[in-house]
Amino acid sequence: TLADRLRSAAAYLTQLGARRPFRLPLDGLQARRQRCDDLAARLDRAAAHRLNDGRHRVARFAAALSGLSPLRVLARGYSVTTRADDAAIVRGPADVRIGDRITTRLAAGRLVSCVEQTSDHGSGAAGSDDAVPTDLEV
Repeated sequence: TLADRLRSAAAYLTQLGARRPFRLPLDGLQARRQRCDDLAARLDRAAAHRLNDGRHRVARFAAALSGLSPLRVLARGYSVTTRADDAAIVRGPADVRIGDRITTRLAAGRLVSCVEQTSDHGSGAAGSDDAVPTDLEV
C-alpha cells in the first residue's frame, strides 16, 4: 500500500540521515583537507632534502674539478713547456731540437729558454744530452 511505501521511504531516509556524511558533512572534507596538508608537508620535506643533496653533489664535483684545474696543478709546482715557435706542448726530448726556444709556464709567470742538450728517460750521465734551459727570461 501507499502508507507502507511511505513508511519504508521514511525509514530509509532516517537511516541515510544517520550516516556520518549526512550527520557531519564537513568531517569528510576536513579529513581530506588534513590529508592534503600532510601530503604537501611531506612533498616540501622531500623537495628540500633533494635540493640539499643536489647542492652537496655540486659542491663535491666543484671541489674535484678545482683540484684538476691547470692553474692548481701549476701552483703545486708543475709546469707546462711549449715550443716558442708554434706553441706545441713539449712532452719529451724528441719534441725539441738543440737550439729551439721553449717557453715554460709556471704558476707565477713564464720562462723562455734555449735548448742546449736533450736526453731520453732522464739518464743524467755525463756527456748525455740532458735538457738544460738557458737564457731565462721571467
